[in-house]
Amino acid sequence: MNTQETQQLIRFLNGIVQTAPPTIDSQAQALIDQAFAKQPHAAYLLTQRCLALSIAVEAAQRRITQLEGNANGLAGANQWGQQPALSVGAAASTSKASARSICWPDAAAKLVVSRIDG
Repeated sequence: MNTQETQQLIRFLNGIVQTAPPTIDSQAQALIDQAFAKQPHAAYLLTQRCLALSIAVEAAQRRITQLEGNANGLAGANQWGQQPALSVGAAASTSKASARSICWPDAAAKLVVSRIDG
């Protein structure tokens, strides 16, 4: 176990030690006690699994925050992540063919949504 893993384990175990126990469900406690009696390494296995899940959740939360930041940075961009080349007023003044090509992605999206909704 390296230093980082040791620190993660200590933080995790401190969190368990410092947590006030909830109201204990006696039926659940009996099932847990039975499982621990059958598996002498149950505490180790359970701690290992919980720690791995905790690390995975933290990584997922960091990734979500990163993606939300990226999405906020793309506000106003089209679905390809680029700012539109023409403003709405400029698009209206271009030829119909040009306006159709600029608006096509929005029309396609509306068609997809209408098919999903319909």
